Amino acid sequence: MNIDIDAQKRTEAALRESEERLRLIVESARDYAILTTSPDNKVVDWYAGAAAVYGYAADEIRGRDAAILFTPEDREAGEHVKKVEIARKEGSTPNVRWHMRKDGRYVFIEGRTIALRNVRGEIQGYLKIGQDVTERKRADEVLKASEKHAKLLLAELQHRVRNTLGVIRSIARRTAATSETAEDYAMHLEGRIDSFARVQAVVTRDPAAGLNLEMIVADELRAVAAHEGEQVKSVSGPEVRLQPKAAETMALAIHELATNAVKYGALSAAEGRIQVTWAIDRSGHEPQLVFQWIETGVPLATQQPRRRGFGLELIERTLSYELGGEAKLDFTPDGLRCTISLPLDHQTFVLEPASYSREH
Repeated sequence: MNIDIDAQKRTEAALRESEERLRLIVESARDYAILTTSPDNKVVDWYAGAAAVYGYAADEIRGRDAAILFTPEDREAGEHVKKVEIARKEGSTPNVRWHMRKDGRYVFIEGRTIALRNVRGEIQGYLKIGQDVTERKRADEVLKASEKHAKLLLAELQHRVRNTLGVIRSIARRTAATSETAEDYAMHLEGRIDSFARVQAVVTRDPAAGLNLEMIVADELRAVAAHEGEQVKSVSGPEVRLQPKAAETMALAIHELATNAVKYGALSAAEGRIQVTWAIDRSGHEPQLVFQWIETGVPLATQQPRRRGFGLELIERTLSYELGGEAKLDFTPDGLRCTISLPLDHQTFVLEPASYSREH
């Protein structure tokens, strides 16, 4: 029998060349973690890509259970066993999940577990190959979080727009009902909408921060050209911040007081003065904020007004209905005193825990 030795040598050389190319390819694939395990899932072959992705040197991990590459959560759920069992039954299975590096950091792998069988179909082990796509995964998560945040903001914007339109409609309707002339209606409507808009401008910047009561008072006084140190004797009280809805109502109430002061009260006479103060009263069952608007130096009739206009209704009724507060107007021979009491709760105010406690 003649044997072509040269042909056999060429075949063996081609095989060695092919194996060398495969080895070079496998060892050069640094972005791909490639390894093989025994039938009982112990690491056998550990290539350069696996070392780069997982951080283990070959001599550190050979012989160890490949379960070490799974996260603690997945190990507890038995995912490392499930993947091997599915590959044994079906030939291969996707392995797309977070894995764990030697240093404890997580890496996201898009890979596959493949059963290795001999010519008789017997399991010889498993080939595991996967690409490190951690940066892409994290970018996707950031994008999803951003999209979720954008949807929440859009929903909040839609809700706020509906509420804003509702408030504007209410202001327009109630202003019309309490105005005697078109000029009176236009003047009051513009002022009330401007007051509401000032609150909205602050709320839009940071809804969770609330609105500073001192700022609300100062803004409404500036809107009628009244400044502290002139006819405004003082604006003082502890720092408190109102929730957006409460701030809208309170700002409108202060606007009505300031407008009334210009037309009939302390700002209508050179000798008139305004003092605005607030304090936290803890003498009762629950703490309250007591706000006082005091006008002096201008003679006012001591009887109640003949007409119940928008401002009086807002102060005496709306504050009670919307904020659970109480308001009292006292007309004296020397001026006016308006006292507003509001519950010091989280519905009305942005509170630190210490602010809400009676012990502080």
